[in-house]
Amino acid sequence: MLDLKELLIYHCIIIFLFFLVLGFYLKKYGLLRINKSGFWIYWSGIIFFLINPFLALITGNLEVYEYNLNFFGEGYLNRIIWILVNIIVGYVVFFYFYIKQQKKYYFEKDMDFINFHFKLKIRQIIIIIIFVFFSLFSIIKYRLHPEIYIYGIEWSKIIAGPSGYLISAHLILYFLIIYLYNCDKIFKFIGRAFLIIYIVLRMQDPFDRASIVSIFLALLIIYYLNMKNKGNMRIHKKIKLAFLSILSFFIIFILVFRGHEEISATKYRLGLLNEELKNNLNIFINADTSMLAYFYSWSKAYDMEGYEFGIPTLNKIIFGWLPRKYFPWKDEPTRILLGRDELKYDYKYFKIFYGPKASILASFYSYGGFIGVIIGMIIFSCFCRLVDVLIYNKDVAIRAFGLAIMSELWLILGSNDYWGLQRVIFFLIPCLFLMRRPFSLYPLDKKINRLEIKRKYHCIKKEWEG
Repeated sequence: MLDLKELLIYHCIIIFLFFLVLGFYLKKYGLLRINKSGFWIYWSGIIFFLINPFLALITGNLEVYEYNLNFFGEGYLNRIIWILVNIIVGYVVFFYFYIKQQKKYYFEKDMDFINFHFKLKIRQIIIIIIFVFFSLFSIIKYRLHPEIYIYGIEWSKIIAGPSGYLISAHLILYFLIIYLYNCDKIFKFIGRAFLIIYIVLRMQDPFDRASIVSIFLALLIIYYLNMKNKGNMRIHKKIKLAFLSILSFFIIFILVFRGHEEISATKYRLGLLNEELKNNLNIFINADTSMLAYFYSWSKAYDMEGYEFGIPTLNKIIFGWLPRKYFPWKDEPTRILLGRDELKYDYKYFKIFYGPKASILASFYSYGGFIGVIIGMIIFSCFCRLVDVLIYNKDVAIRAFGLAIMSELWLILGSNDYWGLQRVIFFLIPCLFLMRRPFSLYPLDKKINRLEIKRKYHCIKKEWEG
């Protein structure tokens, strides 16, 4: 009988070969570029399902894996093989439909990102001011003082204080920064000022590191798209892109070492760098990055207790914005439809569900096991292809909406469905207000948008050739 270490070695070998073949296939279609959703899904999978178990093996730190696989007191073999099959099939299904849809939007292969110098109107400026104040209120009031709500958490539910939506309203400012970066020079400068404010404030929050990394990734995508324009291939643009890339990796490094602690703990943690390499790598192997390990335990829990068919997610989308302090019944629809509480609120599974995430594949698994993974990845692939199209949209608000989602895809893959949907909702709210035709579906008309972009592209191309 193979032990855990041997099984993880075989897992890493198979996953490595799978992603290697998949990488060559994606390169053939030009999808390994940072302006493609497939790029972020591909590399996120490598980080969560290959690099993490590989680091656990070379450091010998298998505690997270042992805990999750031993949680039900059964052997390792069947569960590791079963989840490996789910991951591979899930990725094959995702990229099959993702590439199949590529043909519908062929124009992206032959065009550059066109920077429309958009000037804001008074209506949009007023809306931005309102949203900025609301977002800053959320950050200063709740995110910088988590004790207001953290002591009111019971079994992962916020039973006292604000709702999870109000606590996460900083994402509106996240969207506005990206939006302003796509406007003319004055508002782009304001966007940079907001960026500095956002980073400074978010660095003080011990319970969030990801949004700081993601906003740098969003800027990387914007600079990359602008660099693709023939007229923008200047050396200072390349230097700026390289600097931003290095800064992004440095920020990731600092935040990983900080963990979920105050920023003052960073200096102490960086002192660990003087220790041997093995101990340093252990910092990168914890519950925050061990999606594969928690996928093992989550999937087993759903197999034993029954699948949830997306009912808790739907319930949270409808009632999640209500504070449980005043609306204690908000979880009742899930209880009525499922005949039980959502598993993450069951005290028997509290230790594996509270805090860590098991990737969006585990969420899809809760919809209906293996079939749920297939259906979920099909829907997710359609969503990602839509995001690819949105970043070329002529409406700056919709373009910012697409860029904001694309910069967060690596997190959405490593988190769960509801967490990802919550972010999409927060990006969508200001987008609907800031669209040139508020709440209109006109800018989403792909045919009109495609013809307009192609016309503008050919006009610019003639100027270059002339």
